[in-house]
Order: sequence, then C-alpha cells, then structure tokens
Amino acid sequence: MLVDVETGAVVDVLRDREAQTLEDWLKAHPGTEVICRDRAGAYADGARQGAPDAIQVADRWHLYHNLCEHVGKAVARHRDCLKEPEPEPAEPPADAGHREGELVQLAGDAAAQRAEDSVLARRTKQRYELVQALRAQGLGIKPIMRQTGLRSPAIGQS
Repeated sequence: MLVDVETGAVVDVLRDREAQTLEDWLKAHPGTEVICRDRAGAYADGARQGAPDAIQVADRWHLYHNLCEHVGKAVARHRDCLKEPEPEPAEPPADAGHREGELVQLAGDAAAQRAEDSVLARRTKQRYELVQALRAQGLGIKPIMRQTGLRSPAIGQS
C-alpha cells in the first residue's frame, strides 16, 4: 500500500512486494522526493532503481520496532551483569516500636558522650566551670573577663 504521509491518503495498492513492481510504479509517477518504507530489501532496491534521487527513511513504527529489538538483544547479552533483587525485609516484631525508641535513646546517649569527649567540649566545659567558680567567689562579669581573658559579646558591645 502506498500512502501520502503528508495527507494520510492511500495513493495506490501494489499487486505484490517485489522490487520491480515498486520500481515500475515510481518510474510511472515521477517526482517522489522521500520514500518512507519498512525494512524489506525489495522495497529498498525498488526505491533505489525507481527514484534514485529520493531519500529513503524508516517509518515511525519500524524505528520503534528496531529499537525494541536492539534493546532486547543488548539486555539479553548483559543479563549476567544484573544482580538478583534483594529479598524483602522480614516483618518487624510486635515490640519493634519499643526497641526502636531504646535504640534511638542509646544512639543519642552515645553521640552526647562523643561530643562531651571532644576537645572543644572539654575546653568549653572547663571555661564554664571556671566562670561559675569565680562568680561563686562574688566576682562580677568584668573582673571575670579580665581574669580569664574571655569576652562577653553583650558586655563587649556596651
């Protein structure tokens, strides 16, 4: 079946799928510029002989069909590269919510302990304890600042 791809109208129906039949039809109807066809070798030969200046292109359906074939072959060639899916995780026990809360608490305690053990945390804690000891002796903020070398943003700005 010959179709005008711009209008979608059927132009003619050929009697067979032979190259000579298409060649004869094209020679009888000169002026064809683009031939959109399937992969049949006979149509390629007939188009080449009957309209040598025409451009031959694949139709949309055959482009998708070819793509699917090639992707299928590529996937088959590389099937061994694909990992098997991981098994589904088991259902959590009924008391999982309680355990989860305990785990969160333990993780928080461990993080707090690590932070407390850090150098910065130790230094900050020592400074805080020094400032509190000096305040307990009755010293004010300014004398504490002079003695410790610490600076209070609120006092430093006033």
